[in-house]
Amino acid sequence: MKKEIVKFSDKISWQYLDDKIFVIDEITENVTIFKGVSAEIWSIISCSEFGVCEVEKLIVKLSSTFNTENIISRIESMIKKKLLIRIGDKCD
Repeated sequence: MKKEIVKFSDKISWQYLDDKIFVIDEITENVTIFKGVSAEIWSIISCSEFGVCEVEKLIVKLSSTFNTENIISRIESMIKKKLLIRIGDKCD
């Protein structure tokens, strides 16, 4: 079975502040503020080795608290904004 892998973009920085995460695109200087499910997704990836994580593992960790479709939608949004990069699939 193939599993999608995502990682942080090399062109961002971020900072935790209270219950929010501020992510800065170092190229465009755009700031994105994450809270709720988006902040949880970001936190899990940041605790992963090298900022790399399987999307399926994110869903499993968060699905008891958040709607699966919402989790996937937020990840897709992060990819679209180029804050996360899709780096391919891993075969089990």
